[in-house]
Amino acid sequence: MASENAAPEIKQDQGDDKPVILLVHGSWHSPKVYDKVRAKLTELGYESHAPRLPSLGDQPKLSWRVDVAAIHDWAIPLFEAGKKVILVAHSLSGVTATIAVQNQTTSARAAAGLKGGFHAAVFLCAFVAPQAGVDVITLFGGVWPPWSIPDEKYTGGTMRVNLDMAAQTLYSDLPEQEAADWVAALLPNSQATVETTIPVSAGDVLGEGKIDCLYVLCTSDKTIAPGLQEVMAGSIPGAKVERIDASHSPMLSRPDEVAKLVVSTV
Repeated sequence: MASENAAPEIKQDQGDDKPVILLVHGSWHSPKVYDKVRAKLTELGYESHAPRLPSLGDQPKLSWRVDVAAIHDWAIPLFEAGKKVILVAHSLSGVTATIAVQNQTTSARAAAGLKGGFHAAVFLCAFVAPQAGVDVITLFGGVWPPWSIPDEKYTGGTMRVNLDMAAQTLYSDLPEQEAADWVAALLPNSQATVETTIPVSAGDVLGEGKIDCLYVLCTSDKTIAPGLQEVMAGSIPGAKVERIDASHSPMLSRPDEVAKLVVSTV
C-alpha cells in the first residue's frame, strides 16, 4: 500500500456502519509501517487510512500541534460524512492522538449536534501523559535515551535514531534482513514533538465517559520500557490493556494480532 498524503476520498454511505480506521505512525517511520496491518484490516472488511505526519522529516520546529491538525484534516471530512473513526497511534503519536480526540469524540460531537467522531482510540506501546504540563522527554526521566541522536535540547532541531542500535531497539523480534530494511528506511523527525509541553493529561481526555481506549502493551519493548507503559496505560481511566510479547513494532511483527485488537474496539 502506498503512503497517503492527501485527505481521503469519502466513500458514499451504502448502509455500512463499520468505523473507518485511521492509523498514525510514530517518530522516524513512514506510514508504510502499517501496510501489513492495513492488508489484514482490508481482509476483515474495514476501510483504513495511514496519513503521513508533517513532523516526519528534516524540517525542524514542528511540534505535535501540526500533527494534530493533519489528523483533523483527515478525520473531520469523515465525520461530516457521518463516519465513526477508530484512531490508532503508535509510540510518540499517542500524544498526538490524545490531543486530537479532545472535543471530537462521537459523544462530544453528538452533544454539539454534529455527526461522526472518534469512536475509540488504540495505543500501540504509545506515549500518553499521566499528568498535564509535561513533555515526552520528561516522561523519559528528562534524559535522552542512548538509542537517540538529538540536536541540542529545546532548540527546535531534529532528532534521529542511532542506527547502530536501531535493529535491537525497534525491531528485536523481526527477521534480521527485514529489520535491516526498516533501519535503512528510518527518517529524521522534528525534535519539537518531544519537547513541547502536553497541555492535557490522559485522564482529562481519554477513557471512561469520554472515549473507549485500548492500550496494547508490548512486553518485549526495548524502546519504551514495559514498566513505563504500565504507568501510562494505568493513567487512562477504564482503559482495556492487552499485553503481547512483541517489540516496539508490533504492527510489523504481529500485524494480524494488532489488526484483530483494533477491530475488537468496534
